[in-house]
Amino acid sequence: LFLFLFLFLLLGGGSSSSSAPPHLQSKRFPEETSTQNPQRSSQNSPKSSQNFENSSKSSEGISKQRPLKRSEQKRSWRTISRQCLRRIVIFIDDGIDKGVDTANYGIKILGPLFVCVAITLIGFLTYTYFRFVIYRISVGGAPGRVAITLIGLFFLLNALYNYFKASTLDAGLPPAADRGELLEEDPELRPKICQRCNLQKPPRAHHCSICQRCVLKMDHHCPWVNNCVGLANYNHFCLFLFYLSESCGFFMAVCCLILDDPSPDQEEEEQQSILVSFIIAGSALLALTILGGFHVILCLSNQTTIEFYGNVATRIKARRRGEKWTNPYGKGMAGNFREVFKYPFWDPRWMFPWAVNLSRTLRLSSAK
Repeated sequence: LFLFLFLFLLLGGGSSSSSAPPHLQSKRFPEETSTQNPQRSSQNSPKSSQNFENSSKSSEGISKQRPLKRSEQKRSWRTISRQCLRRIVIFIDDGIDKGVDTANYGIKILGPLFVCVAITLIGFLTYTYFRFVIYRISVGGAPGRVAITLIGLFFLLNALYNYFKASTLDAGLPPAADRGELLEEDPELRPKICQRCNLQKPPRAHHCSICQRCVLKMDHHCPWVNNCVGLANYNHFCLFLFYLSESCGFFMAVCCLILDDPSPDQEEEEQQSILVSFIIAGSALLALTILGGFHVILCLSNQTTIEFYGNVATRIKARRRGEKWTNPYGKGMAGNFREVFKYPFWDPRWMFPWAVNLSRTLRLSSAK
C-alpha cells in the first residue's frame, strides 16, 4: 500500500510540473502569439518585427543549449522524494490519530462490558466454591469449613467494596480557574489551563482522552473499572488488586486441599467446574501479581504510571551526564505510602477504608 502510494504521489508530482527547464517555461514564443492573433501581429510597427527577429534568434540559441546537469537532475529527484515522503508521513500521522480516537471511543463503549466480565468471573468462582468446593473440605469438620469460608468471604467482600469505590468515585476533578487569576500579569502566578477541556490544569494533572476532561494526579484509565484512576480513588484501586489477588490465592489453596483427597463419586460437571475455576484463578493471580507489584513500586516512589515512563527517560539522561536523578515529589517510602493510603504502613486502618468511613459516619451522627 505504501509503495503504491509512493508511486502515485511520484507520478502525480511529475505530471503536475512541466518536463521543460524553468527558464524555458517562462518564455512564450512569438510563433504562438502570432497564430493566436494574426490580425494584431500584422498591425505591429517595424520595431515589433525587429523584436520578433531577436526573440526568434534567442529561442534558437536556447534550444541548442545542452540538457540539465546530473547534479541538477539529482536535486530535482531529491525534491520530489522529499515531497512524497512528507505526504506519506502526514498520511500515517493522520491515520494514527484517527486510530487512537477510534480506540478511545471503543474503550468508552466497551467499558461497561469489561465490568460485566469481571463481575461474571468473580461470580463464577464464588458459585463454584459454594456449589462444589465447600462440601469437600475435610479440615476440622464443620467448624473448619465455616472458618475457612469466613476467611474467603472477608477477602471477597473487601475486594468488591474497593472495586465499587474505584468504579464510582470521581478520580479527581480540577478546580475551576478564578477569573482574577487568569488576568494575572505574572505568568508564574497565572494558572495553567487545559486547551481541550478548558479546566485548570495543576501539576501532575493530565487530560484523559476517554473521559474528555483533566484528572488530578492521573495514573491511567482502567477499562476494568470503567473509570480513571487518580487522586481520589487510587487507594481503592490498589486495595482492590490486593484483596482480589488474596481471593484468587485463597481459592487455589482450597482447591489444592480438596485435590489431595479425591472423591470417588465426583461428577463430571463438578470436575470441569473446579478445573476451569482453578485455571481462571491462577491466570488472574499471575496478572494481578505483576500489575500489583508494579503499583507497589509506584506507590512507594510517589509516581504515577504516566510519570513513570517519562521519569525513566529523564533518569537515563541524568545518568549519562553523570548526575543523580531524584523524584521532585518523593517524600520517602513512609511518606509516599501515607500520601496514598492516608495512614502509615503499621496502622491497619489503611487496609479497611470501609471501617474508617463507617466510624466517621457514626461519629458525625452522634455529634448531631
